[in-house]
Amino acid sequence: IDRAGLVGEDGPTHHGSFDLSFLRHVPRLVIAAPRDTMALRDLLATALRHDGPMAIRYPRGGGPVPYERRDPQILTIGKGDRLIEGNDIAIIGVGSTVYPALQAADLLRTDRVSADVIDARFAKPLDEQLIASVFEKGIPVIVAEDNTIVGGFGSAILELASSKGYPLNSVRRIGIPDAFIEHGSLDALRERIGLTAARIAETARQLLSSRSSSDSALQSPVN
Repeated sequence: IDRAGLVGEDGPTHHGSFDLSFLRHVPRLVIAAPRDTMALRDLLATALRHDGPMAIRYPRGGGPVPYERRDPQILTIGKGDRLIEGNDIAIIGVGSTVYPALQAADLLRTDRVSADVIDARFAKPLDEQLIASVFEKGIPVIVAEDNTIVGGFGSAILELASSKGYPLNSVRRIGIPDAFIEHGSLDALRERIGLTAARIAETARQLLSSRSSSDSALQSPVN
């Protein structure tokens, strides 16, 4: 699926805002999104070996090229990666939102905030064990996606957390709002929606500040 997510100067009719939402309903369909060019190679090789339908979504233009590897790796369907281990806040990304999540973690580190960064890699099926390990930490969770937040990747995370009995009030979704997105540069649109590293870090600080205020209120003596 080419042109997934925001496409910038291609115009408002070309944004790939909805595919995660409508594809999630298809039984047995695997949905994956690579974080960079090498991950795309791995997913293409994996799709050729997979005995069933599989959708791979990737954004317009080029992607990060972290390193070169001669042969692609065959991945396990439904398995993500923990890229950074952290204990203060978690950022779960998929596809093009993973690198901004990593950059946001670097920004938070200057504030002595330890961020857990997850590359889900698969929007369906989710890596339930990995996602559960995030919620088991009892820390605020940010879910970043380049799809509408209505029925998208963040909704899938909330559904999983709810089915496992995890609290949902500390989860914040960042993604394309329930609206048609206008024409604009990719950087400007990401800034507006909140998908830049700086905006993700800002959201993390707000969540941590809100949680700290709530904890202080609970500990205050009652007159």
